[in-house]
Amino acid sequence: MISPASAGHVLPERVRDRRPSPAIAVPIDDNEAMSDREPSTIDERYDRNPRAVVGESPIHGKGLFARADIAADDYIGTYEGPETLEDGMHVLWLWNEERERWEGVDGRNEMRFLNHARPANAEWYDLDLYALRDIEAGEEITFDYGEDWD
Repeated sequence: MISPASAGHVLPERVRDRRPSPAIAVPIDDNEAMSDREPSTIDERYDRNPRAVVGESPIHGKGLFARADIAADDYIGTYEGPETLEDGMHVLWLWNEERERWEGVDGRNEMRFLNHARPANAEWYDLDLYALRDIEAGEEITFDYGEDWD
């Protein structure tokens, strides 16, 4: 599967092996910069990503922000949730080449709070999100929702 914004893109070779194993957390040094947008009350299921945190967004409602500096091509996180064919506020639509149809994933983790921006600073490769450029600590992480969005 590939996302609409990533259609036709192939995961760059330099990025392929940079995603950490799901069983291995990337430690964040207590002295590293944290976003001043970090919420004081957030559902625990949205605060498990060592690279990103949910906070109030100047773009729309809540957004996802870098906890510390993220280098270009670094893995940020994976969109998690049940598959769906029904639209919803937090559904990420992906093109399934084998079935030749759009399929959705109803977000259940912090990635559901990603907002749209053009140009974006992150991009999907299947359900994994990678930085397109260096992202500073406290900066909102965004992706391009596609041509039909403005």
